[in-house]
Amino acid sequence: MGRKKKVLVALCWYNPGMERGIARYAREHDWQLVLDMAYNQMIPWNKPCDGVLTYLGSNPQLAEFASRQTVPVVDLSTARSDLALPRVTNDNAELGKLAAEHFLKKRFRNFLYYTRDAFSARTSLERGLSYQRAIEEAGHSCEVYRISEDTTGREPVGLLAEKLLSLPKPLAVFAHNDPLAAEVLEACQQCGIKVPEELAVLGTGNATLTCDYALVPLSSIDRNMEELGYCAAKLLDGLIDGKPRPTEAVIVSPKGVEQRESTDIIAVSHPQVAKALRYIWTHYHEAIGVDNVVAETTLSRTGLQKAFRKHLGRLPGEEIRQYRIAKAKELLAETDEKVRMIALKTGHCSATNLCAAFRREVGMNPKAYRNQMRDEASE
Repeated sequence: MGRKKKVLVALCWYNPGMERGIARYAREHDWQLVLDMAYNQMIPWNKPCDGVLTYLGSNPQLAEFASRQTVPVVDLSTARSDLALPRVTNDNAELGKLAAEHFLKKRFRNFLYYTRDAFSARTSLERGLSYQRAIEEAGHSCEVYRISEDTTGREPVGLLAEKLLSLPKPLAVFAHNDPLAAEVLEACQQCGIKVPEELAVLGTGNATLTCDYALVPLSSIDRNMEELGYCAAKLLDGLIDGKPRPTEAVIVSPKGVEQRESTDIIAVSHPQVAKALRYIWTHYHEAIGVDNVVAETTLSRTGLQKAFRKHLGRLPGEEIRQYRIAKAKELLAETDEKVRMIALKTGHCSATNLCAAFRREVGMNPKAYRNQMRDEASE
């Protein structure tokens, strides 16, 4: 048995997905990982190794360490593009485009990109410009709001709250990352803006602690960090074996938007329609009907139907049916749950009811739809 490759992992920022990707490749190829820095944050200056996986970020000492290496080094960040290192990075242009598409599908007409000077200028610029470009190509305008670190003693959240209050609603905000998206939620709470009825916010990173336990559960783009870690390890393995280094960074595409409550809305200017939508989307799995939706608003049944037809082009009963079918489609495509359980989870009460609704709305039964989705995914 030959000697195991010894790979030093020196990251200034640890991400669970990125770690899983590196670990998966190491396990498949029988690497020995040197993980000292993960435990003590001390740069391992004198550790012998065959190669280095690093996330330089804005850490100058780590950058100096990487530049001194005589073995191959792969960087998983973009902050130090001045260093001629092989890199594996996220597709920031695609991240911005995904954010724009997410909001445009929800009929938003007012848009903002929020970032801070503290974050990588290149990464932030790429995401923001891509978001702005996609919005403008759809015929709308998009403002970029950047808070500098020198705020003359004022709290950034307070400045952000003032900015959000000044903009037309409903407003779609794409934040550079999840912590900044959480700041948007805090600013909304501070100034009384309702999320998502008046303002929807989308982050980047899909960090469980930040997203699931935010003031409002936070929608976020999954950057596909496990694939990024795996690709970086694969690239390093090839460099250790003497393969030529790539002339360009290896780009990893995001997985998509993980929707939670912060963007779970269609942008409409009518407050009672927005309130009715929020009720339907929250209670669709229960035995609700149009009368239950009407009771949540200040409108009569006829008034709500007219408002729905004007602002959405469909009636409240149609919205209930379509939303239940959409949720059933998600479960059929993404899980192995039985049709009976999916029916109960989506307000259809029984497999028979779900099958009938599916044939009427989709033109096939749930099992056929599931098989079709899996066939497409395997192509």
